[in-house]
Amino acid sequence: MLKCLYVEYKESDIIMKAIVINGYGSADVLKYKEVPLPQVKPSHLLVRIHATSVNPVDFKIRRGEIRLFTGLIKPRVKILGFDVAGEVVEVGERVKTFRKGDQVYALLGIRDGGAYAEYTS
Repeated sequence: MLKCLYVEYKESDIIMKAIVINGYGSADVLKYKEVPLPQVKPSHLLVRIHATSVNPVDFKIRRGEIRLFTGLIKPRVKILGFDVAGEVVEVGERVKTFRKGDQVYALLGIRDGGAYAEYTS
């Protein structure tokens, strides 16, 4: 099971493609893989990602430059990327302000990540 701080991925779930990181280092630590789709929590959205960005925080995390926030031995976040634009494809049961089909832009938390993928929650 892959685990971001707030999102758990189960091996039996629907698969998506993502760029995954399992350790600190050069760009060689980034791996293009198939991973399970994130589970939508009651207060979250599932977003099909149309665009993301690469920011200094992404390569600083990858290099291990801010380990105090991201994990001393290895990164807690398995999928980097923090800016996301896309379409809502699923809405958690407690969400009242968004609907399926809405176009959204979000800044994901530094402890969450998840924008280097086809979907995020």
